[in-house]
Amino acid sequence: MTRKDFLEKIEEFLRKNKIAPTALGIASINNPGLVFDVRKGRECREAVQQRVLEFMAKYEEENNE
Repeated sequence: MTRKDFLEKIEEFLRKNKIAPTALGIASINNPGLVFDVRKGRECREAVQQRVLEFMAKYEEENNE
């Protein structure tokens, strides 16, 4: 997944669920600066992207029932 696509998914998740960027980073990969780094151009390895995407999917499943 491209950095742009990954960032779009993150931004949509943050808006939809009203979660702070630092909270997402801590909860998904224990890195409070994750979202800020991706916004600045950080490329994440596929394994990191997968962990974040899995966290977001699980969060939405558990909180949007």
